[in-house]
Amino acid sequence: MKIHRFIYAYYKKSSNTPVYVGSAFDVAARELTHRRGHILFDKELKKHGRHYFLLRIVDSVTANNRVSAIAKAVPLENAWMDRLSTFRTSHGFNFRRANTVFINSEQWNARNASISAGLHIRLSTRKEKVRLSRQSKEIMSRPEVKAKQQAAARAQWSRPLVRKAMATGIKAAWSRLAKRAIDRIIRVQ
Repeated sequence: MKIHRFIYAYYKKSSNTPVYVGSAFDVAARELTHRRGHILFDKELKKHGRHYFLLRIVDSVTANNRVSAIAKAVPLENAWMDRLSTFRTSHGFNFRRANTVFINSEQWNARNASISAGLHIRLSTRKEKVRLSRQSKEIMSRPEVKAKQQAAARAQWSRPLVRKAMATGIKAAWSRLAKRAIDRIIRVQ
């Protein structure tokens, strides 16, 4: 059975400006997690409402399993962030590059299980959540996984353009947050 991973983008309806790029196996389910999430884009989506944005599927990949689909989708998602200028720009809400932190199906399953345990609290017992958390921590503490994560971080931070882009994005995010805080203070007074 073929597995599809979709690359999607949110645009502001008023200006047709792309603001966020992501990927998911089920875009509708991912949109629901954006509505409940806490990253900056999720907060923007909650603040303005879904009607303020347009969601478009911009690309997709097909593979034989989820791990392969993600591995194929990651570079494509990053390319779309660059193409649509949503990564660390004044109008974009992508503050992290898409990447993979697992190296095999076992790690993918443990990662998925721990995420599910955290997001769907009512569906699992406390004992099951603890077991899944331990399993995930064990996998993520393996030397080869840590080495891969550290190498990816070093490679990313060693590039001056990435450092500059991250600094620009962080400044832009803080200025947006500061502006909102000032707006709230003014409204209260």
